[in-house]
Amino acid sequence: MRQICFMVCFMVVTGSALQAQTGPALMLQPWQQDQKLELRFDAFIFADGNTDSAANDSFDLKLYESAGRTRIHVADERTLNFGYELLHLDIGTTDPLLPQRLTDARVGVGYDFGECCDGEWNLSGTFGVGYAGDAAFGDPRAYFLMADVILTKQIDDSSSLQLVFNYDGNRSFLPDIPLPSFLYTRRLSDTFTYGVGFPYNLLIWKPADKWTVEANYWFPLTLNATVSYELCDMATLFARFQNRYRGFHIQGDNDNDRIFFQQRRIEGGVVITPCEHGKITVAVGYAFDQSFEFGWDVRDTNTVQDVDSEPFIRIGAQFGF
Repeated sequence: MRQICFMVCFMVVTGSALQAQTGPALMLQPWQQDQKLELRFDAFIFADGNTDSAANDSFDLKLYESAGRTRIHVADERTLNFGYELLHLDIGTTDPLLPQRLTDARVGVGYDFGECCDGEWNLSGTFGVGYAGDAAFGDPRAYFLMADVILTKQIDDSSSLQLVFNYDGNRSFLPDIPLPSFLYTRRLSDTFTYGVGFPYNLLIWKPADKWTVEANYWFPLTLNATVSYELCDMATLFARFQNRYRGFHIQGDNDNDRIFFQQRRIEGGVVITPCEHGKITVAVGYAFDQSFEFGWDVRDTNTVQDVDSEPFIRIGAQFGF
């Protein structure tokens, strides 16, 4: 049951498109048996578009994501876990108000300290460092720290409570202070699980054989929803909605302000499992409500430029050993 709880919480804390491997998910995502290494890569190629500038400047976006983690000992749950995340936006644009590239790179380490509080709770934690800016690793202001303290209580066989104290120096909402959060999860049946909390909420529903519906909301902006159908053992069809909102420091700008990239996406595709250790994803989709904003955090920003809606293709690969 502990694995079910951790799997649910992992789905929530990874509210962004990028499956986070340096925050709480580094410890909460359950490992496959005997697996020591996980890697994931995705490339998004968008059609050419334009910004809403007076000159109707060109905008040609390519977006790359990667995440992975490893653990020292396979047989021991109380072992060090190491993870990384990488998000890179290659922005080919003639708009002078926009950067040509943006990079968010993070590395982290996590450890399960075991039971605490007379065995009523399980304690784990993470620590990491990241860089988010337009001058790849060249702007000292773009470096930031991350840390999490995670407490999990198994209430009964079907429900659990989790408390997370999170600090993320590049968070889109209140990046300067640690934020407490809680999540109550309950599995009503083998086909229906929900989670209620702040800032996370989720739903996992299997309405029929081979069908799965997953949705999660991360206050204040992130909503993700996926519907999937297992076509056969080697192929799963899916449709997905995702919202992205990520902040980056711009070299030479105000120390306390960042540029934020917002993008909403819908996509459909297939996940192919050609072997036990690998998966390949091919999808097509449409990106809309794309914009760049500037400010301290999501509560106080000004629009820099809006960008045309654009179709895209995505090719991804996932490996586990």
